[in-house]
Amino acid sequence: MRIRMVQQVAFGESPRHRMAAMRRALLAAPFPDPAAPDAPRGVQNVLVLPEMWPVGFFNFDAYRTFAHDLFEDYEQLVVELAGTMDCWVFGGSAPFASGETYHNRSVVASPAGELRHFDKLHLFAYQSREAEILTPGSALVAFESPLGSTGILTCFDLRFPESFRALRRQGCEAFVVVAAWPLPRVAHWKALLVARAIENQAWVVGVNGCGEDFGTQLGGGSMIVAPDGTVVADLADEPSSQDVVVSASLTHRVREQYPFHDSIIADLLEKPTTFAVLPSV
Repeated sequence: MRIRMVQQVAFGESPRHRMAAMRRALLAAPFPDPAAPDAPRGVQNVLVLPEMWPVGFFNFDAYRTFAHDLFEDYEQLVVELAGTMDCWVFGGSAPFASGETYHNRSVVASPAGELRHFDKLHLFAYQSREAEILTPGSALVAFESPLGSTGILTCFDLRFPESFRALRRQGCEAFVVVAAWPLPRVAHWKALLVARAIENQAWVVGVNGCGEDFGTQLGGGSMIVAPDGTVVADLADEPSSQDVVVSASLTHRVREQYPFHDSIIADLLEKPTTFAVLPSV
């Protein structure tokens, strides 16, 4: 399986211009021809884009207009890219409208045009209007992809390990996290991606934006982390993309060698907790 992380700086302020420019850039860089004599056999391709790239995460005033006028164009672009490039596209996310309720919605398309959606669960309120404008999603989402059983989460969701653990308990073998993570906290982003891979013995693909996003500097640092915690790809903070060939079967090998999850106390969080108050010394 080949994973391409696309860590792209914004293509200007106009969402239409952003989508057109991203389309041109991606179609100008096709995946290697599988029919080439030196091409590895049976490699499926996966393309991952950052959170809110079509509009800009910090472009809050444009959320509602984009959701009503341009979300369908964005979704169709993701489907087009998947079909034309013959790959799975984890298309980042964009504002989505359900009546007058708005979500941060991720779109995933298979090469055959099958769609999967996920609405971000944990909305960001610190120096952000996301939680003011949008409504959180209500469900975790997992589906089969070239990565195996795959859960998708968005940016701030990364700080909440219970979401990953719940998906792991349902059989997830990989996680894709799309983000618009600011530069001042990019060390947290990197540490948490590694932690989620180790905790769940799963592949973790984290793709972040970079460059200035409507007054906020995004941190880049997109990463692919193996189920044993090994960082196999780590981008810097400039616009870039990278192809990495990985083995989805590594998840099974790691879990068989180190069956740590057999020791999980499944209902621990639901149990009443007794705190012992120790005497002062």
